[in-house]
Amino acid sequence: MHRFSEATALWLEKFIVMVEDGRRSAGSLDTYRGHLDNHVLPAIGQVRLGELTTPLVDKVLGRIKKDVGAPTAKSCRSVVSSVMSLAVRYGAVTINPVREVERIEARARKTPRALSESEIADWLRKLSADQTAQRRDLPDLSSS
Repeated sequence: MHRFSEATALWLEKFIVMVEDGRRSAGSLDTYRGHLDNHVLPAIGQVRLGELTTPLVDKVLGRIKKDVGAPTAKSCRSVVSSVMSLAVRYGAVTINPVREVERIEARARKTPRALSESEIADWLRKLSADQTAQRRDLPDLSSS
């Protein structure tokens, strides 16, 4: 009968301990917490764990992918899956509905390319003219 938001609070407590123990990064915690607050909890926070189905999770992640982008949807999928895995371990549900959600894939928006010689020269000129870049040795690091 517990809601997803309650399971999320417990999962966050456990994740914070892992950060404090050095088993997870603080950056991951910030990223996951932001995705939870901005995307996941508004969509499914009040849903009861037993009512969280694969079709519902798939629909929510599809909406996040469409509205925000595939990278955010992938992170949200990971968070929801982790929370639901914890719920399975605690006996609140018998299966993790995220396991059956289709993988989120995205094509690269642009093909990566190397800078041309003129772009490199322009970049180095700009770094050499910038006091902050010079203090941080960026011209030297960029020309290596």
